[in-house]
Formats: sequence, C-alpha cells, structure tokens
Amino acid sequence: TLLTNIEIFNNGELLANCYYHWSGYTTSSMRLAKIILDNYDEIMALDLCAKTKAILLLQLTNGGLMVNDRDDELQFAIENLPRQDLEKIELKRSINRNNGLISITEDNMEETRQWEEARVTIYLDTKKIDFDNVWISDREGWQEDYPDTNYDDLPLFPFETTWGIDFKDFEELYEAKDEKFLELIDR
Repeated sequence: TLLTNIEIFNNGELLANCYYHWSGYTTSSMRLAKIILDNYDEIMALDLCAKTKAILLLQLTNGGLMVNDRDDELQFAIENLPRQDLEKIELKRSINRNNGLISITEDNMEETRQWEEARVTIYLDTKKIDFDNVWISDREGWQEDYPDTNYDDLPLFPFETTWGIDFKDFEELYEAKDEKFLELIDR
C-alpha cells in the first residue's frame, strides 16, 4: 500500500482528511497517526472550532491545504472558518502530495478517497482510531513471501482488530511494530 488518507471525524462528521502519496505503508502511516495523537490534548484544549482543530492536527504531519489549478482549499478555509480562529492560527498551503494534501470540502475529501489504498480514521469525540492500514500474514504466507526470515522471531500483533482502538492503546500498537518490517504479524 502506497497511498493513504488520514481522516478526522467529530460527532459523526468528517471534518478534514489528508492524502499522503508514498506514506501508505504500515509504519509510515503509524508515524503520521502518532504525531496527531501525541498532540491531541494540546490542540483540543484550544478555543477553536472542531474543523480548525482537525486542520491543525493534520498540519502537524506536514500536510497543507490543497491548492492547485482547480481547487483551493486554503481559500475556502479563509472564507469559511470562524474569523476568531483565523486570528489565532496559521494555515499552511500544501507543498506536495508526499507531505500531504489536506481537504476540507466535501468534494475534495471524496476525491482523495478515490486515490487512497488505505485509510486511518481518527475520531476526536470518542478518542478512537480505525487503522485500516495493516497487512496481516499467517505463517505460510509469510514464509512464502520472505523465505529468508524466521517467522517465530517476528513481533506479535497485540490486538484482535485494528478498528476502534482507544488512543491510549495506540501506543501499544505503535510499539508493536518492528522497524525491520513494514507489516505486523497475527499468530
């Protein structure tokens, strides 16, 4: 998986998403999610609307509001976010799709969903995360794909599912990854 979206929801509403090209591997997606969760308390304590908070969290991953010949999410944000929010923050323009393209309009959020191969969904209100970016292999599949490695030396996957993980438990998931591998193993 090479292409991923991180989406941020609050009270059932998709506030923003950020599309990352070449960041769809398990480990790189986990790093991006960890940046957001590590800064959650600080951003949520700010006196800003939920959409502005979502943008700030995604900007911390180096994402920027998507601006191209056809779309201008930055201008949309300037025209639609509360004025008091805009006086307190700096909105960033996208650098490129590798760093992340933040979308906040319904059309662009839906468009970037069409590009994704995996998705990480963060729920601000319930403090849960759906991590749909883990490739799980059994012994036979692993040994077929990586015959020169010892399956029994691989880290165990610590959860039964990658959906609905509490923020506080994400650290355990993050620590379970092994830097030598891009995938986690289920035994």
